[in-house]
Amino acid sequence: MTKMQKLAFFLAIVGLLGGMVVPAFAAGSFTWQCDFADRCLSRDWQTPNTGTHRVQVYANASCPGDGNEYRVRIVRERTFGDDLGEWSRYTCGNGGTKSRTFSASGTFHFDIEKADTNNTTNVWTLKGETRYP
Repeated sequence: MTKMQKLAFFLAIVGLLGGMVVPAFAAGSFTWQCDFADRCLSRDWQTPNTGTHRVQVYANASCPGDGNEYRVRIVRERTFGDDLGEWSRYTCGNGGTKSRTFSASGTFHFDIEKADTNNTTNVWTLKGETRYP
């Protein structure tokens, strides 16, 4: 069987199985934007895989008003008490990447909040990308 025939065969199988092939290779990523006065809660993502999750905040943050630091944590959701993890602090405008490795699959999200001010008058805007196994 030639390489082209093998490729055609593989694509035909993938087409027949549809979404059934996707869960075995569920690694993914998504970009996001958080506009918040106090705290940002991301959308959920799910993966059947274990490994390292990364939340990257781009350096083009807008943090007007009081304060210039935010903190990030990656959370694994559980039925009886989420696995919250540790916060990591970053300075607005410098960007940063929070990584956390999990030995279990499941549903995850990240939290971002202002770290050095309680002032909720000004809205901060952070953008970034999340990658997961």
